[in-house]
Amino acid sequence: MSIRQSAVIPLLLQIIFVFSIAGCRNNVAQNNAFDWPQRRGPENNGISRETNWNPRSLDGGPRVLWTMNVGSGYSDVAVKNGRVYTAGMVKGALVVWCLREDSGRVIWKNRVKDVIESQSTPTVGATSVYVLSKGGVLLCLNARNGRLQWRKDIVSAYGVVPPIHGFAGSPVLEGKLVILNANTAGMALDQETGALVWTSEKPPAKVLSFFVEPSSGTDYSTPVIYEEEGNRFGLFTSCKGLSSVEVETGKRNWLHVWDLYHGFQVPDPVVVGDKVFIAADFTSDGYRACTLLQILDGKPVAQWKSLELCSDISSPVIVDGFIYGCNGGPNYNTAYLRCLDLETGRLKWEEHLSSRSGKDSISFIAADGKLIILNEKGILSIAEANPAMYQEISRGDVLLGKKMIRKFWMPPVLSGGRIYCRNLPGELICIDVRR
Repeated sequence: MSIRQSAVIPLLLQIIFVFSIAGCRNNVAQNNAFDWPQRRGPENNGISRETNWNPRSLDGGPRVLWTMNVGSGYSDVAVKNGRVYTAGMVKGALVVWCLREDSGRVIWKNRVKDVIESQSTPTVGATSVYVLSKGGVLLCLNARNGRLQWRKDIVSAYGVVPPIHGFAGSPVLEGKLVILNANTAGMALDQETGALVWTSEKPPAKVLSFFVEPSSGTDYSTPVIYEEEGNRFGLFTSCKGLSSVEVETGKRNWLHVWDLYHGFQVPDPVVVGDKVFIAADFTSDGYRACTLLQILDGKPVAQWKSLELCSDISSPVIVDGFIYGCNGGPNYNTAYLRCLDLETGRLKWEEHLSSRSGKDSISFIAADGKLIILNEKGILSIAEANPAMYQEISRGDVLLGKKMIRKFWMPPVLSGGRIYCRNLPGELICIDVRR
């Protein structure tokens, strides 16, 4: 071995050592980030587990990392293993996207010409991504390369009754099943093949609802999976009420009947321990309300019904025994952020975060004791989840003052130190909030 060769070897060892340390640091950073593989996060409750992010990062204007037009639609994002998945309508066709989280660069896209838009959010499993279209076509794509693995039209193949405005609930993965909110108490398909495993009773041909607008009796919320005494159950809404169903068999566990069915349910129910919170309900005499159920001896018992909150489309979050929800929405005159006591249903405070009077919407998630709030006009706010008062930390315009159509109805997503905000016309904005 020459003297020159012997000098090179220590240098190579130093380089390897430096890259090893950098890799370790990168792994530590990744361990502080959490995936968001489905609508409303891994537990479908709107709560992110991330702590290594900066709530004050919106001061002076959001740090926009990248923006991508993914086509029009109501599909939010799912994030897993450094990849961002969403869907939108581009020139009359549904396009499913897979983007790099750090740059927005397209990894793959799948254009499905004969499928109309998706109003739901993709759900990412171990190797596949599942997308439900507005018309009821469920797509299973390879998460790595986007190739179609199978598709099922749940309306024509399995006789599912579609909601009046099309399917909007997102797929949920449980064991080997894909769970969907369909008919009156859900359905389950095999993840590998799309074969029907179980389904539920169809709604009646004529459905009576409080609103003048017709209803098919099927709803727009996403199934919520929970555990009770070691068994796994799913919550589904329809004209029949709120159904708890054994996810493995489809057998109904219990049914909470509405005092008055108002024609649709969009907000997802929220499970906390042995309690289930319903953000959109009505009293028997027609007043908007919310309801807290408690599961006692395997049956739902109403603990209270409050007139202080009723959400049109936005799902609430529950943090440390307090409910944070949107009172009102696009179908009503105003939208307020409100805080209620979970135990009593009493109002603690309200804040008007809408950008104008009239129809509006507010959506949000929570992380590390903070609320991440997005109003319809694209104003992103971060506030303390404080039951005593509304305490804002920072805020900013995600479109940086650009004059354009603004309809941010999808809740923000926090994953990997980045907040994603989706505008109905197609803009997907990634904001850097890393420390």
